[in-house]
Amino acid sequence: MSVLGKPLFLFVRVYRYRCHNCNEVFSQTFESISPNKHQTNRYREYLYEMCIGSTIQEVSRKEKIPYTTVERIFYSVAKEKEKEHLETLESVLENNESH
Repeated sequence: MSVLGKPLFLFVRVYRYRCHNCNEVFSQTFESISPNKHQTNRYREYLYEMCIGSTIQEVSRKEKIPYTTVERIFYSVAKEKEKEHLETLESVLENNESH
């Protein structure tokens, strides 16, 4: 993403903690960044929407990020949207059956 023609980066320090009882390691979580992701949810959505109006290759070139990264994000977000759509559809169908 760019602002005034300059690339914009958000660097987030993620703190890790260790439980003294079980020795398990935990990482700090953020609402705006899904676990094990390197981009904010909003930026992932932005890339997805850009791909809808053009091609993965064009988005890759414009955003100056690897084609494979844009491709992975696009299909990942598409899968999330499909899951949400199916859940909504099931909910609507269940409500219609109960009436």
